[in-house]
Amino acid sequence: MTLTLNKNLINTNKSTVINKLEIQLLLCCARIKIDAATSDRIKDLVQQNIDWQYLISLSAKHGVLPLLFSSLNRFGSNAVPENIMTGLRNFFQANAKRNLLFAAELLNILNVFEANNINAIPFKGVALAASAYDNLAYRHFGDLDILIDKKNVKQATKKLIEKGYKAPKQLTKASEKPYLQNDIFLESEKYQSAFEFTHQAKGIAVELHWSLTTKAVPLPLKYDYLWKNRLNIAIADKQIAQFDTETLLIYLCFHASKHHWSELKWVCDVSEFIQAHPQLDWEIVNQKAKKWGCNRIVNMGLLLVHNLLNLALPESILLKINRDPVAKQLVNQLIDSIFTRDFTHMEEHIFIIKSRERLQDQIHCLSHFVFAPTAKDWKFLPFTLPKSLSFLYRLIRPYRLVKEYFIALRI
Repeated sequence: MTLTLNKNLINTNKSTVINKLEIQLLLCCARIKIDAATSDRIKDLVQQNIDWQYLISLSAKHGVLPLLFSSLNRFGSNAVPENIMTGLRNFFQANAKRNLLFAAELLNILNVFEANNINAIPFKGVALAASAYDNLAYRHFGDLDILIDKKNVKQATKKLIEKGYKAPKQLTKASEKPYLQNDIFLESEKYQSAFEFTHQAKGIAVELHWSLTTKAVPLPLKYDYLWKNRLNIAIADKQIAQFDTETLLIYLCFHASKHHWSELKWVCDVSEFIQAHPQLDWEIVNQKAKKWGCNRIVNMGLLLVHNLLNLALPESILLKINRDPVAKQLVNQLIDSIFTRDFTHMEEHIFIIKSRERLQDQIHCLSHFVFAPTAKDWKFLPFTLPKSLSFLYRLIRPYRLVKEYFIALRI
């Protein structure tokens, strides 16, 4: 059996990169539930001339080393070089131990917030590992993400600092970088959706969110809605709040699309989450995605899990995806690049714009890209404009972009 794409859904004429043995093996291993055909394929692939160092490097880049180890340990360990299996096993065990420490710290923080009447919804990281993978060891993550009501940010910040977390750079560097105090800049507090806190002694970072996205890439999901419709999942002996099932699936697709699906772990997240929630109501997913302008984003996510990980989807969903040629075109582009190169800065913005099906969302994303200044635009001038003239940075940005990309094209 060879790993192939569904040609009824996507034109694969250009997508030859996934024919590489290492990528085929990675795709077979990047899942928890493995059927007989896929396990046979793993057993066959590990007997071939695999570049193990390349496979390990690729898996690490895409955040799926725990899944790679788990699958090879079950179905191919006898044919894998001993030093490779030992390294993967050591990483898996260290990651599992680290994730348990992160989970314990998350519960500790949630208890502090609860004692101070701060309602919080953890998401991604620990919470996603529990709700999608049912095992903290299978997911690799780097921080704790917690969503709270914006009105509680000041109090939550105080509590985290009291627990030994370092204040976020946006607050400590504002005096050194005047543009951080100017609302028109993307780096200003007005445009932020989160603060990052770090605990050096524990080696843990906490991202405290009051929005799921930035103004530049909108998603009309308010905290009040998420809290009102929350579900609970258990971590250890504590019930923690989670987004409702259909909303979380849409958010997983949205978050990955915002980063142009540059890491395979985000495809795995969607696949594992769908399998872990057989009660998922696809009609509600469709209704919400249409209401929030995320139909194409969800279509891309489902197309990726269907084609890369062979996840079975309802026929009605596949027919719906097939009616979105732009989604298929973008997925084709993703499959061509995900394992070979990073998007350029311009490609990232074009992808984000094209991933939105509504014209008003496309215009919104485009206008922010063209006119919302950043630190680069502030540094472009050899002097700082007075606050009364700071609006001119909105005109400096398109000039700088044209100059920058014109020079790049000439080269």
